[in-house]
Amino acid sequence: MTHRTLLPLCASAALIATLTLADGCARRAQPDRRGASTSELASVLDEGAPVIILDGDTKEWPEGVVAAADEHDLYLRFAIQDAPTTLQASRRTTAILLDTDADASTGRRPAGAPGLDSLGVDLEVRLSPKREDGRPGRGCAMFIIGADGDGRKVDPYDWDFSFSPTYASEWYEARLSRTPAGPAPAAPGGLLAEGRVRGSVVVYDDAGNIDMASEPFEAVTPAPCRPDVRKSIVGIPPKRAGAIRVVSWNVLRTTPAQKPEVFARVLRALKPDVVLVQEWEADSSEQLARWFATHLSDLGSWDAVAEAGTVQEGAGVGVVSLFAAEPLRDGPVTLSAESGGAPGKRVRAALARVSTPWGDAAFASVHLKSGGSAGSDEDVLRVHEANAINAALSSAGLPRIVAGDYNLVGSRAPLDTLVRGQDGDGSDLGIAHPETLGDRTYITWAERGNVFTPGRLDWLVFSDTHLRARRAFVLDTSRLREETLAKFGLTPGDCAGASDHLPVVVDLERVE
Repeated sequence: MTHRTLLPLCASAALIATLTLADGCARRAQPDRRGASTSELASVLDEGAPVIILDGDTKEWPEGVVAAADEHDLYLRFAIQDAPTTLQASRRTTAILLDTDADASTGRRPAGAPGLDSLGVDLEVRLSPKREDGRPGRGCAMFIIGADGDGRKVDPYDWDFSFSPTYASEWYEARLSRTPAGPAPAAPGGLLAEGRVRGSVVVYDDAGNIDMASEPFEAVTPAPCRPDVRKSIVGIPPKRAGAIRVVSWNVLRTTPAQKPEVFARVLRALKPDVVLVQEWEADSSEQLARWFATHLSDLGSWDAVAEAGTVQEGAGVGVVSLFAAEPLRDGPVTLSAESGGAPGKRVRAALARVSTPWGDAAFASVHLKSGGSAGSDEDVLRVHEANAINAALSSAGLPRIVAGDYNLVGSRAPLDTLVRGQDGDGSDLGIAHPETLGDRTYITWAERGNVFTPGRLDWLVFSDTHLRARRAFVLDTSRLREETLAKFGLTPGDCAGASDHLPVVVDLERVE
């Protein structure tokens, strides 16, 4: 069998540095197998060790380094040869093979893969794992490999496993917790203790044989930050003076009707001026506004523009505002011959003209088609929906803010369509990049028990010729310490208990 090689995964960089992401854990750096002199290490430390942010952009990685570890996590970056693929909805299975103790005598030797016989695989992460009947699967599966070579399935959520981006890309970044909540390999070695971790990224063919494999990589691991998983003391940032705070939140099948106290707690802590909601099925704009008037009257008087009806009918979206708001157009946004797709099909988008302190602006709460993979019918429909939203907003001639659940699980094309050339001067819209409070990710969706791993599905784009995003974050209460949350009237389970999506927060200021 001829084995192809994944795009370069070089394990011979001059330095593999471990990073610092939390309080109470010292910054360290370790040389790779070729070693580094004391002066070389001092030089790198003086410059500051790189901080890896799980955003799908590998620019912060030192050249040649593809695996690194800090006191909390193991990080990898990799590329797949041939066309970019949607990792969790692919016909092929991509797998991360980890020799967690850098000891070939434990775990399982990869069969029939030249160059990987030095690995004893103790942990395997499979993306798009095959089903029992051999058909292509979806999502992620993780296995602990015992001394007998057999695999035991474990929950990726226990290992805080995630990768970025969720859409098909040239490069991917992934991370794995070194303080898992669930079962761990019998030989903890460098993953769960100080030492080394080795591994490879492979792609299996339809018969389950390794078709492509990276060169083996290695990372030096410091002692993990025990005894707990990372919890941050970071608090919710206040809104900047003169800014408008926008919150976008997919609320999961109108859950605020069943759990009003949870949503009210979170929104009261965030203190938004404008809230863009998805999956909130309201009979009318007045009904949506009444919920906010009932549960958040202490923040002010609320106005709302909602697309009445169910999610399946192309509705369930709304714009709620402390400023005066009115519908931007008569009737719902629909597909047309110009946008592509079936003419007349309703698009889940609520468009409102909001009278902000710095003038009128067009706010759009959007919920693009879910599912599919790169180039699938669902992916193509998302592009058609983006075209229709652009056409509806362009007729208003106002600065625009378009936020919501973009469902980027195929290609990046829907996002690019909403951005390219859509500002008033013909330039691209700006893209806000909200980082998770207390973490270094941009995850906006997670659902324990789901086959898919956490990812960034929610986005906010805006007219950056008129506006600038000065503060942006995602609130995940599970990432923050209880004593910190208590100051804001929150509990660790609030966000997960409210929805599978997390609230996305962006403070917008007018460009003078």
